[in-house]
Amino acid sequence: EPKDWKNGQNGGFLNSSLNNLDLVRNSQSFDSNHRIENFKIIDKTINHLNKIKFSVNNLLLNYLNNDGKFIIEFLSKDKDFDILQTKISLSVAEIFSNSTFYLSNYIDWRGRIYNNSFYLNFQGSDLASALLQFNDGKKLNKIGKYFLYISIANNHNENNISKCCFNDRYNWVIDNYNKIINLDKDFILK
Repeated sequence: EPKDWKNGQNGGFLNSSLNNLDLVRNSQSFDSNHRIENFKIIDKTINHLNKIKFSVNNLLLNYLNNDGKFIIEFLSKDKDFDILQTKISLSVAEIFSNSTFYLSNYIDWRGRIYNNSFYLNFQGSDLASALLQFNDGKKLNKIGKYFLYISIANNHNENNISKCCFNDRYNWVIDNYNKIINLDKDFILK
């Protein structure tokens, strides 16, 4: 678990040589005397995020390494697809596949929260965030399931479904449920 930040200093990492970084990172283009106040609230927020346990979504990792290889092969045909980042993310996930781990966070001078990890994190690429799961998950309730379905529709975004009302997105998942659950190749490649 990362060390707690106290007054915006000496936290976030286990290694003491890295703890000399400040919680608030300044942009080089920012040259005023901007002051951060309320470090108690900031520290509490970041420390809370840093205590969340994560693990690798091994179902997805195993799928991508086996039956789902076609997804990476299909995407690698796109000139904008970053195959190196994808391979590194998959390798890092493989290394951590049987571990519980934490993601250290910091903020910038504007108060935006960022993750220190690049290849596995909840702010990175679709793959980087999809390979993560909460280690201590909870069963979805009815409301959680509703919003999960909306998120699924948003991510697939067939015919700009993400611009439709929530009920239309929910119903789109209901209508495509079997294709989603059975990982229909044609459906995935849309």
